[in-house]
Amino acid sequence: LPAVDLVQLRAKRLTVASADDLAAHVTHERELVGVDIERDEEHANGTFAATYGEVLRELQAGKLLEAQSRCRQELEANPEDPELLHLMALIYLNAAEYDHVVEWASRAIRKQPKPSYLATLGTALRRAGHLEEASKVFDKAIQLNPDDATLWANLGGVLEELTRQSDAVLCFQQALKLDPYQLEAA
Repeated sequence: LPAVDLVQLRAKRLTVASADDLAAHVTHERELVGVDIERDEEHANGTFAATYGEVLRELQAGKLLEAQSRCRQELEANPEDPELLHLMALIYLNAAEYDHVVEWASRAIRKQPKPSYLATLGTALRRAGHLEEASKVFDKAIQLNPDDATLWANLGGVLEELTRQSDAVLCFQQALKLDPYQLEAA
């Protein structure tokens, strides 16, 4: 594999939007953890599908308290639904309450170990500074979905923070191989 300069990789990375631009931040977060409103609305079934979509839209609009309140209401009626558990984790991720993210994402993963749920957990662990744990979680997500460039880029970022540059470069290269437009890996 060709050598890649980590300085170039860092210089090309997208930066997360400022705290003042929460809507852009939420959109970026959703891309990082693989949340797609339309796909998730289609996936949600049962009597709470409409409310589920409303919660996702509130989250995207930056209305975190409203999203949390509506999600809690739905969880009272459907306490074991992994999509709602994951949605609550996303709400807390956007509020930077990483201990709560770990709790809610872990509950969702126990019900259904989806790569997007693992990505949410890995992102929270990374931001909380638990880099070794985050690398293991992203690795597990990649085992479940090895063709997801975003997962490879996330793992590469964690490995870079752990100063495991050669492993990070391999992950970034894999991300770019899978998706040449994967800006997180560029």
